[in-house]
Amino acid sequence: MSGTIPIREGEHLVPDTARVEIDHRLASLKSARSRWEATPVKVRAAMLDQAVADTLAASRDWVEDACRAKGIKTRRPVAGEEWQSGPGLLIRNLRLLARTLRSIESKGHPPVGKISTRPEGTVAVKVFPADVYDRVLFPGISGEVWLEDGVGRDEVFDHMASTYRRPTPSVVGVVLGAGNLASIPPMDAIYKSIVENQVVMVKMNPVNGYLAPHLERSLGVFINAGLLTFIQGGAEIGEYLVSHPDVETIHITGSDNAHHSIVFGPGPEGEARRRERSPRLTKRITSELGNVTPVIVVPGEWSNSDLTYQGRNIAAGVTHNAGYNCIANRVIVNHSGWGLRDRLLESIRSALDATPIRPDYYPGSAERLEAFVAPHDAKATRHGKTGTSGLPWTLIADLGPDDRNCFDTECFSTAFVETALTADTIPAYIDRAVEFCNNRVYGTLGASILVHPDSLKDPEVSEAVDRAIRDLRYGTVAVNLWAAVTYAMVTTPWGAYPGHTLDEIGSGIGVVHNALMFDRPVKAVAKGPFRSFPKPPWFSNNRMSHRTLAALTELDANPGLGKLVKTVVPALFG
Repeated sequence: MSGTIPIREGEHLVPDTARVEIDHRLASLKSARSRWEATPVKVRAAMLDQAVADTLAASRDWVEDACRAKGIKTRRPVAGEEWQSGPGLLIRNLRLLARTLRSIESKGHPPVGKISTRPEGTVAVKVFPADVYDRVLFPGISGEVWLEDGVGRDEVFDHMASTYRRPTPSVVGVVLGAGNLASIPPMDAIYKSIVENQVVMVKMNPVNGYLAPHLERSLGVFINAGLLTFIQGGAEIGEYLVSHPDVETIHITGSDNAHHSIVFGPGPEGEARRRERSPRLTKRITSELGNVTPVIVVPGEWSNSDLTYQGRNIAAGVTHNAGYNCIANRVIVNHSGWGLRDRLLESIRSALDATPIRPDYYPGSAERLEAFVAPHDAKATRHGKTGTSGLPWTLIADLGPDDRNCFDTECFSTAFVETALTADTIPAYIDRAVEFCNNRVYGTLGASILVHPDSLKDPEVSEAVDRAIRDLRYGTVAVNLWAAVTYAMVTTPWGAYPGHTLDEIGSGIGVVHNALMFDRPVKAVAKGPFRSFPKPPWFSNNRMSHRTLAALTELDANPGLGKLVKTVVPALFG
């Protein structure tokens, strides 16, 4: 399988950090390792509390700068994306990690919900809702973590928070930050610090290097303690870092192409090393990379309003952040004999037509879109409200399941595809869709299933859906939700399905977020109602998402009834 169309480097709007300064900061981090190892759990929790307060104080300036960089008006609903995927999620992550540390200090283990054992023996741990606020704001949505085979129900706590169960030496880690979502670099850094006991240098991506002052303000308590630092630079600085003798571990967020260039070297020589399974780097490397995210649609008797809702649901997973998400919906899988297939496609197109076109802020997106669509231009339809320069939302429907180009390639732009599979029964179709996603679609980061509750009343369909959740080889499987939901839960691990190797990297190795510190997770499973109320804030037609998500940011920072009411009221009118 291929992966991601190469993405060119962004313009260096912020000067690169001088190498002599990088050397100095790495030496300082190296000297801080023993100090971080000795930092008590109680002190670490207090540092996270301080970071919550500091992030809230930085949040408005942070969001305004992010909106300006992406061509978004701060008083429009779309600005809610920057609240949610920026300071809002960082605050939630910090708060839940602090809660975990306090539970470790008082009980000896992280806080968990119900622990159950599935029929095949897999242990599942409920992790969402995390508190009463989640239950009120996200009714009917649940999340659980499935653990590796061999972990028994009575052994769950033995496979959590290993850093706090046994002595774990601190190491110097480098995080090569992503350029799309603002929360990724700081959340990855905090995970490496709190969960894996690292002292961390974060290299900002040139695309969002402007965010560094806000991130430094948010995480100043770690920076001032000498445990964390942010630097600027592109591929050359990245190359200098990963080869630096003081750097002991590396975390990469980006594309498989970037990963292979870092691990094996660029060009033909690097590709030859990859074929020979001979990496030039011997350091521990973790990663979260691309994914061609599938959405399996289970046929059913859907009403007109069901079709409208699910059309918006699918479209929202494409249009969020202008399509620059590794978990954006990319392949819609339908049953060829479903009588409502064409009407669902019409609903998706209508939702896209009502969604404003966004500025294409990510480098090379127009070229990637053209290369992706060109072989199938006759089947492509283009959508979106005009008025802003940018790229149209592009749907390539009725793509044959044997035409592998679009299933192998993540275009990281505004396009997605639809295909249909034949099967004699709905359960047989579900089984075939799972096989198709596992073996024909690139990546293992996340997948979604859409199924009407009436369809689940059929025992054979219900069993087939449960079997699909079990058998899909993805780090997240979401039912009636966009797979990105587990990114936002934070209590769930975020990363690829286990089993990738450096030479066949797929969607990556290892996990982040994982606020409950599971050592041996296999996948996160999220479930939601077929139609949610209030309207999900990530829907592009939510008129109050900016107000709702700004209020949710304050609620996560300072939980309380007043803040809850302030969040619920705009959510009800979205």
